[in-house]
Amino acid sequence: MNIKSILPRSKQYPAGQNPRIKAFYGELRRRLRKSYKAAAEYARNLKPQIVQLNATGYQYQLDPLMMSQINSYIEALLNEIIYGNAQGEWSAGWWANAYASGAYQQAAEQVAAQTQLLAADAGVTQELPSLQYLRAEAVVMEPGFQRRLGSVYARLFEDMKGFTDVDKRNMAGIITRGMAAGQSPRVIAREMEKKGLEQDWRCLRIASTEVNQAYRDGSWSETDAVNDEVFGDSDYMLKVMHMSALLPTTRRDHAERHGTICTPAEEREWFATKASGGQINCHCSEVNILVNRKTGKPMNTKLRDILLKQKSEWTPEKV
Repeated sequence: MNIKSILPRSKQYPAGQNPRIKAFYGELRRRLRKSYKAAAEYARNLKPQIVQLNATGYQYQLDPLMMSQINSYIEALLNEIIYGNAQGEWSAGWWANAYASGAYQQAAEQVAAQTQLLAADAGVTQELPSLQYLRAEAVVMEPGFQRRLGSVYARLFEDMKGFTDVDKRNMAGIITRGMAAGQSPRVIAREMEKKGLEQDWRCLRIASTEVNQAYRDGSWSETDAVNDEVFGDSDYMLKVMHMSALLPTTRRDHAERHGTICTPAEEREWFATKASGGQINCHCSEVNILVNRKTGKPMNTKLRDILLKQKSEWTPEKV
């Protein structure tokens, strides 16, 4: 077997999702900046009472009703621009779905392709009748695939709701604090626009987090599905081998896991309970490896040998 057909093209970005992350980031940044600009225009249209003492000041009727109106406007604004409807509800046509489904589908197709290669290399294809029906291009048509993808959509939507909650507080806070301080509508609007330009790093972080996590979810869930539907009670099973990004900034415990062979459930558990930073802005990935169920040993040791050599050559960033 050509090992290169299994290993990712880039050691630094093993999930291969950078183009998709860049596209998600660009679209989210555009929409978020549009939201802040609209909120700035709202601020410009505030109607204060101008008072003259030693200097010109501005007074606003800042009561609970006014604050409620501001909050309602901002919530509807973000919902419309980010989610496509004033209620902020999920829909099948939501623009962000495509980035999660693309990453998940790519991982699922790679699991199917890697399974075929690994089984052929180990000489066990004839022992697995169901393997003939496993085709990368057919994976997405399976009912189970669509069901598993639905859970990825749900998590993405929930995470994005948390993301926009921060912007909701930012926008409302800038307006109400400015009104309480007696600032002019123009000053409040300028502060709003400035705040909008400072959100790029958040857009990049959530784009990187969500796309890579969707890819890992695809790898884990479809590996489980292949074990159930193809390997069944045979002597073989698929496991995953952790691949760290091995960047200078890679978290040490993520790098140290490079080359670790485990089940998808164990990999999920590690991310959830032990990995520093969890999956936030994490570029780690996995490749599949075929294991003898009775001995627990991999059928191909070359893959792991390569990863362990890569880990030995990694140099962390000096602080």
